[in-house]
Amino acid sequence: MFLLMQTFKTIRKHLGINLVILLTLFVAYLFFFMVCCYVEDGLLGLSSFSLKEKERSVYFYGWSAFGQRNDALSQKDLADFAARNSVIEDMTAVEDDSYFDSFSGQSLTLYRVDGRFQSHFTFPILQGRYFTEEELSSGAPVCVIGEGLWLRKNRTVGDDLNVGNIALKIIGVMKYNANMSANLVPRQTLEGIPVPGLDIQGYYFAATLSDPSRASEIRWSELGLTGEPLSGDDYFRRGLTSLLGRGAMYFFVGILVLFYALMNFVNIFVGKMREQQKSLGIRIALGASHGKVFAQFFLEVLILALMAVLCVFCLDPLIADSVRRIINHAFGPVTFCTVLAVSVLSSFLLSCILFRKFRRVEITRVLKES
Repeated sequence: MFLLMQTFKTIRKHLGINLVILLTLFVAYLFFFMVCCYVEDGLLGLSSFSLKEKERSVYFYGWSAFGQRNDALSQKDLADFAARNSVIEDMTAVEDDSYFDSFSGQSLTLYRVDGRFQSHFTFPILQGRYFTEEELSSGAPVCVIGEGLWLRKNRTVGDDLNVGNIALKIIGVMKYNANMSANLVPRQTLEGIPVPGLDIQGYYFAATLSDPSRASEIRWSELGLTGEPLSGDDYFRRGLTSLLGRGAMYFFVGILVLFYALMNFVNIFVGKMREQQKSLGIRIALGASHGKVFAQFFLEVLILALMAVLCVFCLDPLIADSVRRIINHAFGPVTFCTVLAVSVLSSFLLSCILFRKFRRVEITRVLKES
């Protein structure tokens, strides 16, 4: 307790320079915080459209040569395909449609989903809710928009999303890659309705298999589609590799900024330490151990670091609003724990550097000169 009180007394005594140190630490942890938020957003995005049973699942995206809606695969086509492949226990098919309104310039990616979609894929809902079974079976004029549309166009729950002459009520916002767009619509909603500018791009399939080793027996080409089937594990690894590739540059820049700011912190703190040499020398002369001196260094740096981190956390709403159209951002438990752990670790390492510099000082000479 005495050590803690002494540390706070030291911080108050050198308030001006400690404010400079606090600002330096704030800049350091702010950039690292944004990198962590980007990675956490990517992890959430990775969980969107991930397979629930990836050990027994196969994923297939098939490019369509159809183009026109009247050439789309029907529910009967898909049911017959599943029946011909006995290894398939359960399957969902997502029709990937692109919509472009030449008058307004609006472009959308629409994923028409069936009742089995939620059984195979995961997708965090950020606002609102997912479709009910009745909405899926009846083809209700509703939709769940992706995060990209929510961020870029400020569309939210309760608004309308116009597709041709059809107004779809937004009932939910789904987590997805913030720089991309994916908007879910019940498969039956647009069934048989001619919508100019709405074209088929392909189909996403997820199938749960009775025997994953027999995945190669499935003849996806029978559906008239071109693509490469992936096991659930391969599908996940591709998503993870893509996330790491996107995050590498931001991580590198964040680490450089963090390192540069912390080195500036060391220089500032060394200057401050010269002012404290006399008081520290007197403490050692009176019997204080070097361990207690190190503990004071560590406590002082840790308190300043935690204050800087707390400021970053409190400013997150403003930070998120400022950067969300530039870089993906999600502040959650991963970012919280990582930034706290890094602040403690960096405080310890900085204290070691400072204490090493302090040990080089001849205390007796300092006391004589003072």
